[in-house]
Amino acid sequence: MIRVTFFDRFLIFLAIKLKVSPLLAHILLMVAITALFAGLAPDAAVMLRRLDYLAIWIATCAFGIFVTWFSKGEYKDAWRRSDIWRE
Repeated sequence: MIRVTFFDRFLIFLAIKLKVSPLLAHILLMVAITALFAGLAPDAAVMLRRLDYLAIWIATCAFGIFVTWFSKGEYKDAWRRSDIWRE
């Protein structure tokens, strides 16, 4: 049985509203968080210009997305498809 967390429900809600898959909704959410971080934090834009810090940031975001996707077990394929979540 798959365990559905609050974050999973949020991603599903976001996916339904954007008419995309939950996996793509998670990627878009991480891009939005990165943009907000770069825009709102005083020195964030300067830090994200450094390639080593940017690589660590992207690797951390990708790891979070992978863990969320991988934790779906047998439902990994459904997590990548958008047509299931439109109904």
